[in-house]
Amino acid sequence: MKRIAFVMMAALGLAVAGTAQASEDLAKKSGCLTCHNVSGAKKMAPALNTYGAKGAEAILAGLGDKKKHGSVKASDDDKKALAKWIAGMK
Repeated sequence: MKRIAFVMMAALGLAVAGTAQASEDLAKKSGCLTCHNVSGAKKMAPALNTYGAKGAEAILAGLGDKKKHGSVKASDDDKKALAKWIAGMK
């Protein structure tokens, strides 16, 4: 029984780690990391981990703004995934 619990916890940990990496890869592929760092010092725009839930939704809603986000290429599904990832950062 302990083995099953251990295996399930390990699988959950890998799934969470895979999701975080996939989202960072998606941010890179979409062009977000051209102006934003994931965390740490401000680049051309604030680090993504500083936005929080409301900020994540707001910044991704503004991706249609060509002045600010002209180089960003993200589908609606990608925007939702990125918003969820950013909102979950601490």
